[in-house]
Amino acid sequence: MALVLGTSILPAIACTGPQNQRTEQFAVHFERNSSTLRSDSILRLANWSAEMKIKYPIRLWLSVVGMAAPDEKNANSVAEQRAANVKDMADLFGMGTTASEVKSYVNSRHEADMSGDHGAVVLIDMNPGCPNDCCDGITAPNGETSGLPQMTR
Repeated sequence: MALVLGTSILPAIACTGPQNQRTEQFAVHFERNSSTLRSDSILRLANWSAEMKIKYPIRLWLSVVGMAAPDEKNANSVAEQRAANVKDMADLFGMGTTASEVKSYVNSRHEADMSGDHGAVVLIDMNPGCPNDCCDGITAPNGETSGLPQMTR
């Protein structure tokens, strides 16, 4: 009995790093009052998805947040449809094999003005995991073995 307990606790004690890695973020921009994905956005999302699948074989969750500016026509519906369209496309590119959430909201006027894209955007956060929930020794893109890669956009 002691041997079984000792071996199951050992990996948890041996891990000194974080259990997962920083999120990778990606933004999909839209024309005002539109939820239609542009072809350049689809290509960028396809490339980002392929990169994430290669770079991180373990993906814990995906968050998709659709946003709209308050003065867009049918802002709530536009934000929801933007998020749904991006999530559908991300699923098509193989990113939907993990737990996910889809949210939408209408920015305040101040948030929309501050964003530079006037709030017509969908943000994706993908949280990569590590084998056995331990990121010890994982090499970051900058060559360090902190277990935490640099944020990408």
